[in-house]
Amino acid sequence: MGGDAGRGRARRRRRHHWIVDRLPAQRTPGHATWKEHIATATRLIHVQVQFDAQIYDLDEDNDAYSRRSVTATIKKAWARRLSDVTQLHIGLCGERLPERGPHDWVPIGDVRLIFNDGKSVELDFDQRGMRYPRERQRSDQFIAAIRSAAAI
Repeated sequence: MGGDAGRGRARRRRRHHWIVDRLPAQRTPGHATWKEHIATATRLIHVQVQFDAQIYDLDEDNDAYSRRSVTATIKKAWARRLSDVTQLHIGLCGERLPERGPHDWVPIGDVRLIFNDGKSVELDFDQRGMRYPRERQRSDQFIAAIRSAAAI
């Protein structure tokens, strides 16, 4: 009896979704910088991290056998309530290519969020340059999570 009740409570818990829009590492002499936007159920979070290695990317970060030690420094971090978003601005739109079959979509770019205080945040992705459907799907999920939380 106790086991069933516990499972019922678990099903009723609110789920928090984290959708990440990661901009590939930017390289400057001696450093690699990652910029990430994270959408939760209620917040848009931005983090910019600088690594003390000129070439440091996601493949190396995920490599369990990498022996290189790098230092990460948070250069910028902030969070905004998604309920404060008043507009989703899409500045660029590519052509719809129906011959793509199940991958039929209209690529977008220059995406910005406008908040109720008038400030805007540029989301650093451009679907027009995305070659793989998985990349586009991830950015579509990111926009959908923002639209859902912001009610726009």
